[in-house]
Amino acid sequence: MRYRFHFLVLLFSPVILFSQEPDIPRFGTPAKFTINTAAFVYHVSPPSVPEYTQYFSNDFLNFGIRLTDKSYLSLGTLKNSFGDQMAMIGYRHIWHHFNDRIFVEGLYAYAGEFFFPVFSHAGDHGVYKEFKDKIGIGFAPYVYHGVDIAITSYLTLEVGFILPFISIATIQINLF
Repeated sequence: MRYRFHFLVLLFSPVILFSQEPDIPRFGTPAKFTINTAAFVYHVSPPSVPEYTQYFSNDFLNFGIRLTDKSYLSLGTLKNSFGDQMAMIGYRHIWHHFNDRIFVEGLYAYAGEFFFPVFSHAGDHGVYKEFKDKIGIGFAPYVYHGVDIAITSYLTLEVGFILPFISIATIQINLF
């Protein structure tokens, strides 16, 4: 599954990197669509255990669709701390621009079980199981805050935390 995500990045990278089209986003101009991948995850607290899915093993892939100049609808998939594939839907908001290259954003998302069988085990462990036992569906609310640093107009490094203290860094590709 991980190789599919890397294939998508490789597929889109030459088009984005070498395109001279005028609709490539410029610094300070929000992209209409974004793709996040290549996530590095580390569980700072509670202390990491060898069984956690972390580092680059979480198969994170997220698509963003711009709603306004400061907000995006986020749809994606990732593996949770226990290696179970989850669906994710959320709202991403840009809270503050320091300049055209650095800004603070937040992501507020549902991450858990969904209708398709591949996502059916998201509620088998941890906090996801606690939610499943209480309300019948395995999920966790994801609250992320971080700093985005635009490397180029089409490539951004995002670094931040998912509460409670899971550090994450991803690469964002800005399209159109």
